[in-house]
Amino acid sequence: MQKLSAIWRFLKDLGAYQALRPYDIYPYFFLSSFALVILVLLAPDYFEQWPGYSALATAGGSVGAGRFLIDASLPVALLYIAIILMRLNRARCQAVNDGMRANTVHRYPLIGAVFFIVQLPLLVLLYEAQDDFVYTLTKSFWVIAYCMPWFSYLAANSFSIIVAAAYEWRQKVAEKSALNAAEKTKVDVSNSP
Repeated sequence: MQKLSAIWRFLKDLGAYQALRPYDIYPYFFLSSFALVILVLLAPDYFEQWPGYSALATAGGSVGAGRFLIDASLPVALLYIAIILMRLNRARCQAVNDGMRANTVHRYPLIGAVFFIVQLPLLVLLYEAQDDFVYTLTKSFWVIAYCMPWFSYLAANSFSIIVAAAYEWRQKVAEKSALNAAEKTKVDVSNSP
């Protein structure tokens, strides 16, 4: 039983949901983009002729429903980010930082967050068709059905981590400035006649 608990902890830390939990509208809200996969599976005829509007959807190997999921990934990510911005406050930033400090998998989450938040729009909006692994992967509906909702989640996760890190950096700068000001006042008082 202890081994199962350790595996569950690893998986939770791997997903780093503690970076989004403070912003949840309801439990695991930021995984709701997987509902689009269910929608596509329930109404396959509607998405069969989806033309694709993003570069990855049109130049990748996907057809129909896969193209829809690719096109939906950035708007869903932007919706998630808007929700984070609307609910943003100091307590939530602190909760994200505390959660990421307790994470046993991601030692430097800010590096991965910055990398991902830059790479996702580049991949979706600027992809050019070529014989590479991305093109091959986009041919599989099930790979797209898993990856694109997950990418929306990771974009929100990355944004939350970046905002929380900026908050913490700003807090440290303010504390250092206050300490320097107090030290300067102390020196000025000791130097006065």
